[in-house]
Amino acid sequence: MRLVMVILVLALPPIQSVKPIPQKSGPDTKQTKAADEVRDSPDTGAINSAKKKPAPDYKCQDGQNNATEPAYKVDVTSFPIQPRDPLYFLYIVLTAVSAMAAIGALIAVEVQIRTLRSSERAWIMITPVKPQKGEVFPDIAVEFKGAVRNLGKTPARIRETEIQYKTVSDLLELSKAPQYKARSQRNEMIIVPTDSFPLDVDTRSLGKIQYVYGIVVYRDVYGKRRETQFGFVYNRKMGWEIGGPEKYNRAT
Repeated sequence: MRLVMVILVLALPPIQSVKPIPQKSGPDTKQTKAADEVRDSPDTGAINSAKKKPAPDYKCQDGQNNATEPAYKVDVTSFPIQPRDPLYFLYIVLTAVSAMAAIGALIAVEVQIRTLRSSERAWIMITPVKPQKGEVFPDIAVEFKGAVRNLGKTPARIRETEIQYKTVSDLLELSKAPQYKARSQRNEMIIVPTDSFPLDVDTRSLGKIQYVYGIVVYRDVYGKRRETQFGFVYNRKMGWEIGGPEKYNRAT
C-alpha cells in the first residue's frame, strides 16, 4: 500500500511556484499637473519640450483601474488536481499492482526455500537402546545405553556431545536449566541419515530417581549450528523414558 502511494505521488505534476511580478510605480501627480500647465501655454516650443509619455493604465483582475499592478499573480491551472488521461491513470495503477505482485512473489519464494530446508535438514535425536528379546528391565539401572541417530534427510556434522548422570529424590530438585560441565569434541564427525553412534554412561542409585541428561551439538548441511538436548528418567517397568523440565528436552 505504501508503494502505491509513493508511485501516485511521483506521478502527479509538481506545483508551480508563484512568480512575483515586479511592482511598477504609478505616474507622479506633480509631473502630470506640470505637463497640463505647459500644454495650455501658448508657447509651442514649451509644449513640445514638455510632452510626456502617457502613464500606464493598470487594472486589477476585477476590471477596475488601479495605480499599481498586483504584486503576485497565481496561475490556478498549476495545481496538481487536474483532470488526467484515464489511460495514464490506469498505467500508474497497473505499475503499482505489478510491483506489489513482484514483492509477494519474492516473499513466497523465501518461504518455500525455508520450508524446503526445514524438510530436508538433518534431525539428531537420542533414543535409549531397547533390551533384547527375553531381557527384563532391572529394578536399578546400572547404565544408560543411548543411540545418537540422524532422522533427517541430509548428513550432519557432530561437533560436541555430553552426557551426565544424576540421582534425585524428586524431579523438582533439578535446576530449571541444565548445566553442562565437560563436552566431548567429535571433530565434525559426519553422520548420514538413518546412521547412529552410541552414547553411554554408567548409573547407580540408592533408592532414588535415576536421571540422565545431555546435549549434542552439530551443523546441518546448510552450515547452521543446531543443538539437541535430552533428558531421561528410569522407570522400572518401561525402562528409560523422556522426562524432566522442558529445557532439558528441546531441539533447534
